[in-house]
Amino acid sequence: MSFWTTIANFFKKAVKALWSFAAPGLRQAASDFVNNPQLQQAAREAVYAAARQGLTGDKAWVSARDNLTAQLKDTGIKVAANWIDTLLQNAYFAFANSK
Repeated sequence: MSFWTTIANFFKKAVKALWSFAAPGLRQAASDFVNNPQLQQAAREAVYAAARQGLTGDKAWVSARDNLTAQLKDTGIKVAANWIDTLLQNAYFAFANSK
């Protein structure tokens, strides 16, 4: 076995061990975030505000995302952009299926 193969195998094992330790906590944090009723309500309000303005497509998405981001910022919540997108996607799905 070459030196580089040994090093690569060591890093694979280390990353796998770290992931198995961190994954349950990350999964729970993501679930708690997405299922938070206050955050869901904020996302719905952002989506409905864009709809009331008559916006569609990208303009509606950008408006709703800016609105939700501002609401989160006002409450002191800092999250990654993909978590905001997940909240909005869920709210848009609910909105689209409520018609």
